[in-house]
Amino acid sequence: MKLMRISLFLLLLCCQPAIAEEPVLTNEAAAILYFQLSEEPLPMRTMMLSASPDFDNEFDRREFLQQQKLVNLLIVNATEQQEKFVRKVRARIGEYDFSNEYFPLEGIHETTYLTIRHPDWVYGPQLAVEILNSSEFRQLQMAPETARALHTQLGGNPTVILRFVLRPVRSEHKDFSGGRSFNIHRSLAMYAESMQILHGEDETVVAKIQPTSRFEDHAPVDRLLTESSNQMMDDPWAQAWGSSEHFDALVTHYNLENWSSFQRMEIAEPCVQSFGYSACQRIISRRQQLVSRCYSTLKNQRLCERIRGIPYTEAEHQRR
Repeated sequence: MKLMRISLFLLLLCCQPAIAEEPVLTNEAAAILYFQLSEEPLPMRTMMLSASPDFDNEFDRREFLQQQKLVNLLIVNATEQQEKFVRKVRARIGEYDFSNEYFPLEGIHETTYLTIRHPDWVYGPQLAVEILNSSEFRQLQMAPETARALHTQLGGNPTVILRFVLRPVRSEHKDFSGGRSFNIHRSLAMYAESMQILHGEDETVVAKIQPTSRFEDHAPVDRLLTESSNQMMDDPWAQAWGSSEHFDALVTHYNLENWSSFQRMEIAEPCVQSFGYSACQRIISRRQQLVSRCYSTLKNQRLCERIRGIPYTEAEHQRR
């Protein structure tokens, strides 16, 4: 049954160019696009295992991964090759402004972002989708006579659905609190190339807004397809922790001389004192990801907690 659902999902993705409707930006698609535009490796192994039952032994788990690898890579690549996605947002049409001749759309702000409940295979900060040019959709311009006709069509119900057509631009770690807290998100920035206003249970299109900016104005990052390699399936950190040499990855990653130097380490001085507040937010988030990976693979809390004691390095500070 699970394979059937995956096959149907893949079929829908692969057939999208033949039909007018763009694919929906699901939680899974948003996560895949984030990793496509990020320097973080796609956690393919964790992605596959999250939807699988618990295995009694490592041999069954390995066989499952080998069987599922091709199907999942096809799903990932099909998502990555899509240029446009649809996402719907609930909003409200406000009172008509006679002086400037527009309806305000309440729910569209200067920076609109959608907090997505990330899939359980995505560890670390939660995922948000930021609509970069959302300010271009805050007002529905129309003449008073047209506005009156729309008001009649709404029938006293100003609640609407905004159907955005979105294109991926870039991904980053971002604090949407403006520096007031450690509210770090994985942010997938997207450009809205159009927006339809839908109303009623049948979602009738009552208006459409086109932005004045262009996709290229927002400096989109080149998108690359995920490599079909064992590294993407096995996840080098998980592979290391799954063996008797699980600390070799830490020794190599932090350029330590040997295991003994790791054992002698003490807790680092406060990160903020070393690198500053903003940089420390990013470093702490990535360190937490490292601990989470350890929990999900090694199942040894005491051992994983020792990762928090690794001194923060200049390499982590320089990484973007």
